[in-house]
Amino acid sequence: MIVGFMLELAGTARAELATPMDGQVYDSNLLIWWLEDANLAGSLCLSDPDGVWDRFNPVNFTKQEICNQSGVMERRDGQPFIDHLNAENYLGFSNWRLPETPTPDPSCSVQAGQNSYGIGCTGSEMGNLHYVSLGNLGEDCQPDCLVNTGPFQNMQDGLSYLSGTIGLSSNYEFFFASGAQGETSPMFHQTWVWPVHDDSVFIDGFEGNL
Repeated sequence: MIVGFMLELAGTARAELATPMDGQVYDSNLLIWWLEDANLAGSLCLSDPDGVWDRFNPVNFTKQEICNQSGVMERRDGQPFIDHLNAENYLGFSNWRLPETPTPDPSCSVQAGQNSYGIGCTGSEMGNLHYVSLGNLGEDCQPDCLVNTGPFQNMQDGLSYLSGTIGLSSNYEFFFASGAQGETSPMFHQTWVWPVHDDSVFIDGFEGNL
């Protein structure tokens, strides 16, 4: 299976995204795995056969409040949700994390010292996914910039998605609706959470990095 997967990557014009494992998308550009479901919390609210959501204890919102908002969390519940997935060994992995936003990123339209914001940020994992792998645009898109979603399900174009990288005073964020990178409020802030993990895999007896 792993040989076929590598041949698929080698023989595809846009080979950044592939789905060799159920529920996950391999990003050969960033060498990470995205959850195929870009709103896992919202989906677990609707169906939780293994009790993963039932055992989660959020810090700020209650589980019912999160479910009432279709999976939207308060910023400070993002990392505890990631920690919970790791404790659960979700989908057989315990190295889940939030997407990263390396800075400074010269591709961004706005630079503020060592911090980078605005449109066109391809240095961050979410920005790279949006602009490079999915081929979406930024800024003045009608009705919004999230046109191509590729193999993903439940990508959200309203509120931002949370990054695990800290900017001036709080976590970075990315808006797929506008293709913009910003920074969450250090106080109360609502956001989506999209877990990723690095490329160590185990597929049909193969263990290692692709």
